[in-house]
Amino acid sequence: MDRDIPAGPRTADAIKPGQRAIAIALKSAESRVLKLERYALSVRQVDVTCKDWLGTQEVERLNPRFRELLVKTAEDKLAGEEFDRLAKSAADAEQAFRQSIDEANLAGEILALPDDKDLDIDEKGH
Repeated sequence: MDRDIPAGPRTADAIKPGQRAIAIALKSAESRVLKLERYALSVRQVDVTCKDWLGTQEVERLNPRFRELLVKTAEDKLAGEEFDRLAKSAADAEQAFRQSIDEANLAGEILALPDDKDLDIDEKGH
């Protein structure tokens, strides 16, 4: 058949069943593609949910470490307060030590250098 010649009415009628078959097959393929896309979306949602669940499990395994960190932080605060108390105590001890040295030096000066009137010496040295 020469393709340059237009088809007649009989040829058009002969083609109609084939066109219908192609249209039905196309609709069926489109339906299957839509169902496949919905299935893929469902699988993706399952994957997201699964990853979220696994992530939750991993984080829950870390919770004891977070609690331990909080306990250590509280211990650090208590230790810091104890260090502050010890530093103040050391500063107080240093101050008391310095004061006792000053008092000892003053007492030593009094004993070492008596006044001239305490010696009962006249102006001539007798």
